[in-house]
Amino acid sequence: MTRKGSQFGKEGGEPGLTCPAAGFKTKAETGVTLFELLIAVLILGLVSTMIYSVLRVSINFSEKGDKQILTMEREQSFLALISRQVRCAFYNRTTQKVAIVSQDGLFTVVTRNPLIFKDVGLALAIYRFNADDQTIYYTEKPDYYNIDYNEDYVPEFSDMIPLLAAGVPVQMTYDEEGGKVLLVYGEREYELTPSCTSK
Repeated sequence: MTRKGSQFGKEGGEPGLTCPAAGFKTKAETGVTLFELLIAVLILGLVSTMIYSVLRVSINFSEKGDKQILTMEREQSFLALISRQVRCAFYNRTTQKVAIVSQDGLFTVVTRNPLIFKDVGLALAIYRFNADDQTIYYTEKPDYYNIDYNEDYVPEFSDMIPLLAAGVPVQMTYDEEGGKVLLVYGEREYELTPSCTSK
């Protein structure tokens, strides 16, 4: 006996469900369309581009930071070197003068604190600034007493080592009357005093 209005479909189907008509497929059966695949590839490309851009900016920022730190370290090393050498400048009792000379981008000091010839006691340290490439060049002469190394002696850049690529104008001036060295490094100024003249 069959009740009218039964909730069962034909041929014992599940309650409330109907079978899809023959010849039609559901969403799960059709799979991903070509258009959807293209959209997915486009989105993936955009995301990859964004990630690459972010990484590139981070890498560039890191490289600039490393270069800036390296430049600052070299600058501080130069300032520390010339400060030590000026502080340990030799006082000539015969001439009653500190053995420091400065002229036209050239700065020389007979110092007890040489950079290269550390075992000689005294050496002539020579700094020369090249305005063309804004680089400080350096050399030393252990035989500082040699008459060839007088106030007119100017070594060639090719005979010196590049000490620091400053990238800014540098001036090293010795005030004989005041007994001080004025170092102008770009927009910064430093005053150095030999220990033999400091009060």
